[in-house]
Amino acid sequence: MGWVPKTFIEVITLRNIIKTIMMVKWVLMPLTLFFIRYWQEAQTLCRVVSQRLADAQSQSESLEIKYNKAKRLVREYQSRYLSNLSDPVISPTMWNTTPKLLGVSSVSKRM
Repeated sequence: MGWVPKTFIEVITLRNIIKTIMMVKWVLMPLTLFFIRYWQEAQTLCRVVSQRLADAQSQSESLEIKYNKAKRLVREYQSRYLSNLSDPVISPTMWNTTPKLLGVSSVSKRM
């Protein structure tokens, strides 16, 4: 007979533990759902930011390619200009004397 009260007390203790667990469950369930929704929104935001970052990186790479091409073209034109300056046939110092060599005193009089 000594074990019956002990078992009865154990049953009551287990029933109280189950009630406490159920109360905690009802309190934690909305919080859990809230955090699940919050986590899903955070993941969506991370995907959007990641996509925008990838777009910005590809645009940056494209602009860098265009910039390097423009720099190369400017260097080519500068080198052509400098090589033309060193060419005695079309040197700027010859521009003023070229009409005299051709027998024309002024370009405006010719027109």
